Amino acid sequence: VDEMTSMPLDGEGTGFVERWIHDNDVHLQSGMKCVDCHRNGIDHLMVRGFEGQAHPDSDVMQTLSCTGCHLGVDQDDAHTLNHFTMDEYRDKTTLATRLGSPMPLHEGLPAVHFDRLSCTACHGGTVPREESIRAMTSLAHGLGEKKHWTGEELPLIATPVFAKLDDGKIYPMRAMWPAFWGYMEEGNPVPLPPEEVYDVTRKSLRVRKNFVEEVFLKKPEEGWEQFEEKTVKGLVAIRKEFKVEQPAYVSAGVTYGLDDTGEALTVLEESPMQSMVRWPLAHNVRPAGWSLGTGGCVECHADDGRIFASTVNPLGPVRSDVAPRPEEAEPVDLPVITMASIQGIEDWERMIWNQLFQGRATFKYVIAASMGTTLLCICIAMVLGVSRKREVT
Repeated sequence: VDEMTSMPLDGEGTGFVERWIHDNDVHLQSGMKCVDCHRNGIDHLMVRGFEGQAHPDSDVMQTLSCTGCHLGVDQDDAHTLNHFTMDEYRDKTTLATRLGSPMPLHEGLPAVHFDRLSCTACHGGTVPREESIRAMTSLAHGLGEKKHWTGEELPLIATPVFAKLDDGKIYPMRAMWPAFWGYMEEGNPVPLPPEEVYDVTRKSLRVRKNFVEEVFLKKPEEGWEQFEEKTVKGLVAIRKEFKVEQPAYVSAGVTYGLDDTGEALTVLEESPMQSMVRWPLAHNVRPAGWSLGTGGCVECHADDGRIFASTVNPLGPVRSDVAPRPEEAEPVDLPVITMASIQGIEDWERMIWNQLFQGRATFKYVIAASMGTTLLCICIAMVLGVSRKREVT
C-alpha cells in the first residue's frame, strides 16, 4: 500500500509487511504526482476524484475521476468544457484518456457491471483475501512521524471491506468499530468524554498505561477474568460519578454492561452505536493484471468469490484474539461478517446465482458442438435433397 497513506499488516495482523514487498499506486509508479489529479485553485476546493463531484462554478471535476480520466464523461455532464474543439471530443465524450491514461477495453464484460460496481471495486485497495487484513494510515496513526510502531496502535482498521454507497455501487472500504466508555440511553450507548472517564476510572482500573497490554497480553490465561473484574470496577465508578442507571463499555461490535446484581458483566442488546464504521478508499490502484475479474467470471461469481464471500472480523481494544474466555465460561461470540451480508445479499441468492457460472466454459463448447452438429445435419439433408432431385429428373 502507498507508504504516504497507509501500511498493511501481515495476514495474521502480527507485524508490518516489509516495505520492499508491497507496491505503490500504479499512478505513482508511472511518474504521476498527487496534484496531477487532486488539483485546486486559489479557492482551495480540492478535487477528490469521486464520480459526481462538482465545482461550484463548473463540472470540470468530473473529468478527473476514474471514469472521466480513462473513459471520458458525456458532454452533458461537462457542458462548461464547450470551449474545447470537436477534435478533443471522442465518441461523444470529453477528455477521454486524459493525462495519457489508457482506454480500458473491458472486453466481454457485461455493461451491468458498470452500474453495480465502482472502478475501485476491481482495481483499488489491497488485493482481497479470504479475510480482511489490518492497516495503519498516516491520518489515524501518524505514519511518517519519528517513532516506533508495534502494529497494535488504536484504532484497529480492517481493509478491504466491500460495501455499497448511496449510488448502489459496491466500493472497497476501510472499516473500524467504535470503542468507548459511556452509558445507555433509550437502548443506545452514549459516549462520555474520554478525559473525564480517564479521571474517574484511573484508580479503579489500576492500569498505568495500556489497558489491553496490561490486562490481556501479560497473562493471557487470566485475560477474561481480569477484563471482567476491571471492567466491572470501571462501570461501577462511572455509574457512581456520572449518576447514570446503566454504564456501558463498547468494543469490537459488543456493548458490555452490568447485570441485575450490578456486580457482574453482561452483554447488552445490539445497537447501531456499536456497529461498523466504514469509508470508501481509492488507493492504491493496482495494475490491470491484478484487478478482479482477470481470472474470468468465476473469480467473483463462485462460492468463494472474495468480493462477496471474504470476511471481516470486528476489531477493537477487546476482541476475540486477545480476550479469550476460559472453557467453563460462556464465550462472547463475535460475528464473522461476510461481504455479501454487508451488501444486503442473502447467501442463498448468491449461491443460486453462482450456479449459472459453474461449468459455463464447458457449456459454451456444448452449445458450439450442438450448433456444429445441427449445421452438419442441415448440410447433409441439403446434399441428399439435391441428389434425390437429380435422380427424379
